[in-house]
Amino acid sequence: MKIALCDDNSAVLDFLEEKIKENFGERFILIRYEDTQALYEACENPDEKADILIMDILFPNENGVTIARKIQELYSDIKIIFITGYPELASQIFRAAPTFLLIKPISQELLCEAVATAEKQVLEDDDKAIHITCNSSILRVRPSSIYYIELANRGTVLYWTGGANMTKYTIDAWEAMLPSQSFNRIHKSFLVNMDYIREYTYVQLTLSTNKPLPISRKKAKAVKEKFLDYLKNH
Repeated sequence: MKIALCDDNSAVLDFLEEKIKENFGERFILIRYEDTQALYEACENPDEKADILIMDILFPNENGVTIARKIQELYSDIKIIFITGYPELASQIFRAAPTFLLIKPISQELLCEAVATAEKQVLEDDDKAIHITCNSSILRVRPSSIYYIELANRGTVLYWTGGANMTKYTIDAWEAMLPSQSFNRIHKSFLVNMDYIREYTYVQLTLSTNKPLPISRKKAKAVKEKFLDYLKNH
């Protein structure tokens, strides 16, 4: 499991790294970032994706919550632990639905509690993973990592944080496998994870990956109703 640490104060990074290793041993791969740009650029590569992100709220030229939200648009299942020396800024964090908030100076006990809580959530997501046959291999895929499914000539294409994979499953089969509260059949050719919808209109939606997808006229009313229900619960 991978943890990304982001703070512009190297002493804070030293403390986080030391205490996590001291209390959890080699259970986690720890990666340090001293600026948000380096963090975001790394996250754009799925191979560099962290399971847990521990980051400050305030940076010299950037709001940590804003960066966290951008990363969540890429990976809705990432677990975020915010840290701050300014408790009055705590109200900002709820836009990113974090797992935990730590106030500086950071308590070792609370840091361990936060990491353990985030780890538990990651493992719970893993338990929901499904196994997909692609050609001669089997993929283990978290539903939360799927952007959308597209109908193709010989089956469907799975678009997820791991890339794009051709499968022999029908869209109906995917719809039966995936949680109905998160996935919306917007067209006969598209099944979409609503966690990644950035913009919505009656005829089209755009994902956080900037991919536009059409909404069929026949399904438009049902798609809208389901999306509104989703928004009420998120």
